[in-house]
Amino acid sequence: MKLAVLIPHRDREEFKDFLACYLPHFLTERGLDFKVIFCEQMDREMFSRSITVNMAFHFAMQDFQPDYVVVGDVDMAPVRNVDYEWKGENNVWFVNAGGLKCRSSDFIEANGYNVTIRGWGYEDSELWKRLEIYGKKVSRWSPPEDCVIVDMEMSENANSTAASMSYWGSNNPRFLKSSEFEPTTGMTKPAKTWYSETRKTHNSSMVNSILSMPTDEMRLYFMKNGLYQTDYSKCIVLCNSPTVAEIGYDSSDCIK
Repeated sequence: MKLAVLIPHRDREEFKDFLACYLPHFLTERGLDFKVIFCEQMDREMFSRSITVNMAFHFAMQDFQPDYVVVGDVDMAPVRNVDYEWKGENNVWFVNAGGLKCRSSDFIEANGYNVTIRGWGYEDSELWKRLEIYGKKVSRWSPPEDCVIVDMEMSENANSTAASMSYWGSNNPRFLKSSEFEPTTGMTKPAKTWYSETRKTHNSSMVNSILSMPTDEMRLYFMKNGLYQTDYSKCIVLCNSPTVAEIGYDSSDCIK
């Protein structure tokens, strides 16, 4: 099974550079056939996680033809017992709340992420519903025992044990902050230019409205707003190796 790891980002060069070296080594050690694809929104408009992941997926299918994908975040890195292997079903909340492990054909049939959802927040909840409404098996990720993840955005003043309990409701997975994982010690914490509580509230209301539609109307909406509406011809390939690629795009002209 071929895996593509899709990582959307902007304004996180230090995290991206670290993962570009670290993640291929982690996946190689586990015997996986993989490619890591970083996609950057290169303009200064509101960051769109949905469009950025869709662009990365388009590239993956053109370049690598993966059987399944993992959608990650540029500030999260696996440390121990993170199961990137295909387990036979789609998983939401993989590694973090917005993470995803999904069969490529299912992602295509669900039409990917909703391009009308801008900013960050609730695009993952809507995709979960997309998969379910098209009859795809999907469940919340159940991490292996003693699973450890480093959160490079976590404040150094935070109690990482308490943060893990608050986020997951248990201490598994276990989050670490940068100072607790040597390769990331001393990493800077950039301003959260992509984060807006107002935008998340807007997205929540929007997704609730979508999910309240009758089933047939919802299916039609999903087909009109997603992967097929992302114009891959606007993608710029910045670099491409057998295991890592970096691409970019301008969000002002990428919607069909």
